[in-house]
Amino acid sequence: IYLSYGRIKIVKYQSHWNRGGNFFNPKYFPPPLFFNSLSKITLNLRDAVNSFNGKGNHFGKKIIIKEGDMRKRTLLIGLATLVFASSVFAYSHVIFLSTIKYSGFNNISDNIYIDPEIKKTEYKRIFSLLDKSKSRIINKFGSFTASPVIVVTGTPENANKYGLGTFPGKAFAAPWQEYVVINHQVHDINLMAHELMHAQLREILGYWAYQTKIPTWFDEGIAMQVDLREQYDVDYQSFSQQELNRVKTLNNPSKFWTSSKEQDIQNYRTAKAAVQEILTKHSPKELYSMLLKIRQGEKFKSIFNLNYKT
Repeated sequence: IYLSYGRIKIVKYQSHWNRGGNFFNPKYFPPPLFFNSLSKITLNLRDAVNSFNGKGNHFGKKIIIKEGDMRKRTLLIGLATLVFASSVFAYSHVIFLSTIKYSGFNNISDNIYIDPEIKKTEYKRIFSLLDKSKSRIINKFGSFTASPVIVVTGTPENANKYGLGTFPGKAFAAPWQEYVVINHQVHDINLMAHELMHAQLREILGYWAYQTKIPTWFDEGIAMQVDLREQYDVDYQSFSQQELNRVKTLNNPSKFWTSSKEQDIQNYRTAKAAVQEILTKHSPKELYSMLLKIRQGEKFKSIFNLNYKT
């Protein structure tokens, strides 16, 4: 970001974009610690204004802002507008998802919307996979009570519009609704069950507790319990305690997802193993009642008897 107003120049603020998780993480709206992050931006910009020497080539000397109140207000309004516009751009897919009923997608049943480019002969297969995915969750954890809006895209353009990009599937959380978006070209029961499990966790925990109290490694590790792809077939006993402790430090999206596909796969595998170990001490059928206690205010670590450093 480069702004200039009178003699005040604010030189660059960079958001940390990467493949999976970041400040503008497309999986969350608002993202974890969204308002704290905005506060950090405000502080960074204020510090830049206070430290810039007015010559445009280095920092270090404080300047006195002598512009009148109107100019200061104009600057603040400009900064607020810039942050707001950046947020709208980053979360445009959530806006599109919120208005999916007006999009031209076919509303087939309940909250299921299918891209008009997908042939109707494919609908039966989509419904079958959804039913099998929900059954897998029920068999593992006892029930499936979430009611996410499910969007199945059929073109790269719509995949981008609704937040998928090149990913096969994603779950999005907004304060008012959960959304599951699936790419029809690459979907299968493992993918659907994985994303639906994210929606189930948010349904039980509620939006705020999910965003602030559940570490990313646990969120992904739980979803991986119903994801039976061969490359994620793990036994926690084959993992070193050091590796299990490592993944438990990945408590937010920016730590869990990296720029390396191989590392991301390893993080998923280890997260699945770490949760698998927890579920040997607590029955999977007890999971929902334990999560409800977190929603009611108890600490994540104390509920699962965990003792590790983050």
